[in-house]
Amino acid sequence: MLDDLDDSLKLLLLDELGISSSKLDISFEIPTGEWSAPVNRPTINLYLYNLRENTELREMEWTQVPDPSNPRRTVMKRRPLRVSLSYMVTCWTSAIEDQHRLLWAVFEALFRNPVLPDEARRGRLKSHKKPIKLEISPSTDVIKNVTDYWTSIGNEIRPAVNLVVTLAMDLQQTQSEPLVLSRVLRQGLTTAGGAMETGNVLLGGTTRFQGGAPAPRVAVRVLRADPGEAPRQIGPSELTDQDGRFRLGPLPLGQYTVVAELPERAPHQQNFQLEVKGEGPLSPFSIDIDLPWESR
Repeated sequence: MLDDLDDSLKLLLLDELGISSSKLDISFEIPTGEWSAPVNRPTINLYLYNLRENTELREMEWTQVPDPSNPRRTVMKRRPLRVSLSYMVTCWTSAIEDQHRLLWAVFEALFRNPVLPDEARRGRLKSHKKPIKLEISPSTDVIKNVTDYWTSIGNEIRPAVNLVVTLAMDLQQTQSEPLVLSRVLRQGLTTAGGAMETGNVLLGGTTRFQGGAPAPRVAVRVLRADPGEAPRQIGPSELTDQDGRFRLGPLPLGQYTVVAELPERAPHQQNFQLEVKGEGPLSPFSIDIDLPWESR
């Protein structure tokens, strides 16, 4: 990943400055006295001197995605770690005037691009999903004494730009969990066996076309008919997502009819029971609605 970032920064600077690589060198080596002594043409040095986690951008939540091998399980994936990389950017020319001119041009180019452009991305960075931030910040955030820094690498102090690049690092940490689409909130008086007499249910489910393909953007609603009363809708209708999933509720325990609707299709109805058996779990935990329609 670091080599792809170096290639991308090099391409960005050459393009922004409008200078051919045959007339301008870009180096990523440590700018020691030994390195700088033989430099005889304009050179931009980007020395990577620090990597650290950007704790301000840390995301503690895990992302839930469907398990492709088991539709009744879900994969919890850790969100990418955000890493800040600090570059010391210096310019090297034979004349001090040229050095200042080149450094100012680099400073402008980086400020014009607070995010690495897509066209400058190389290698694995092309598929990098998050923006790659480019920020100018004080080098003293990491290097407390700049003079000691230059002394330690055996060179003379010179003006520099401190570039901080923020990347996302996918740690590939996942864990498979049961797909929990509903939960019950019990309320009321406790029976002798310890169970609650009534409850409300947050219900989830999936809709599928003939053949098993997920059915997105299906309007789903539930009807309940109490003894002696006409069926009535409980709560608003909900549209299924791209994976055919929906959530409904809270619903009181009881007998229901779920209605699935698409434009220009006859409504499909399916009966189900929400109940708590003794002190056991809610049954069912999810509702699979197999639609009598072919995929559009």
